[in-house]
Amino acid sequence: MWTSLLTALSEGRLLQYTVPITGIELGQTAVTAIGMSLILLLLVGSGFFLVGDCVVLSPKPPD
Repeated sequence: MWTSLLTALSEGRLLQYTVPITGIELGQTAVTAIGMSLILLLLVGSGFFLVGDCVVLSPKPPD
């Protein structure tokens, strides 16, 4: 494996369009879709926790 990697690096043609993950090869579109969904999940999660912090840290209205 290392020999083919070194050969590809020395020739400057290391283009990988599939990513092997636990025995399954994912194409470039699948990797992009997974990355986009993870970024969206992080944005939604950060918004959820931001709203929770605003509720906890907001001053209580006077009685």
